[in-house]
Amino acid sequence: MMLPTQYDKCIWCIRPLNTAVTDAADSPTKEHIFPRNIFGFIITKNCCKECNSRLGNAVDLKLLADERIILAARQAGIKEVELLSQYSGVGLDALNRQTKYTVKNGEHRFEPKFHPQGFSIGMIDGKVFPSDLQNAKGKMRRLVQMDKTLHLTSDEITKCIDDLFSQFLEKSGKGKIYCQKIKQGLNAFDGPKNVNLDGVYKPYETEWAIAKILYETAIMLFPPELFAKTLSALNSLKVFVEQQKAGVSIFSHESHMKVAQRWHEVNVSIAGNSIRFTAVLFGKEVWKLVFNVFQNELPAALEDFDLTVRNDFSNVGTNVARLSLNGKEWTPSSEL
Repeated sequence: MMLPTQYDKCIWCIRPLNTAVTDAADSPTKEHIFPRNIFGFIITKNCCKECNSRLGNAVDLKLLADERIILAARQAGIKEVELLSQYSGVGLDALNRQTKYTVKNGEHRFEPKFHPQGFSIGMIDGKVFPSDLQNAKGKMRRLVQMDKTLHLTSDEITKCIDDLFSQFLEKSGKGKIYCQKIKQGLNAFDGPKNVNLDGVYKPYETEWAIAKILYETAIMLFPPELFAKTLSALNSLKVFVEQQKAGVSIFSHESHMKVAQRWHEVNVSIAGNSIRFTAVLFGKEVWKLVFNVFQNELPAALEDFDLTVRNDFSNVGTNVARLSLNGKEWTPSSEL
């Protein structure tokens, strides 16, 4: 489900979104309200690529380090391979160099990596995937095109890169192109296929991700007249996420059900001079947070407002998003 676009600025860094370029740091990207690594599918395009990447690695991944989240996923019938199919991170290769990797459908893969001295292509058990080689070729072409001293046409660059890769594969492997077992400096090692639960977790790190969910829900779905009155609460959530400092827990937490379910939910309710956030993950683990609402440093009485966003996902690929406003089903529009 794509939420309507309300702003022309990133909701995190507030800089204008560059809609003219698709792959720049300030380009709009798809941001998942509930993190993708726990099967969130409600998305917005009001987040720049740089913030999306930074917060995804620094905040969203913390959920998979929380014993309560992993146990809830297991109770909901989610296999570790299914859960970790959403995972990506940074690791070290055989030469102790830092490199990005992903776990997809239980397989651990390195992404192609480029550096001034050359390039290397990720492998799993020596196997190079077609998409990896195509991506590597594309990146190499862009690098050559940036060198204005070469004076090569696009066709000439493409031919040179194709020849380079062909020679590389002929010297390094056997069989058809894209099906080689190539030995090179970057060797795949076992990825995080299993999650070890040692009973140790850091509550405030999980709460960064919870606060991120709450902030993005409110900033995307609140009507404009509520912004001024809830700005201090929203700013507090934003600062908490971005500073990422260890501290006293600001949320209350409880387990709602004995057995987890395949849904997540956020509720934001405003009554009198308080705003109450509730986040439920896997239908079981519940985090609650209450702020006083201030306007011009004085408590502001607001009309009652109750917003619920629900993210249902099944084991057969069926996803259902439910939004309700003041107890009634609601479809957000661009007018809000």
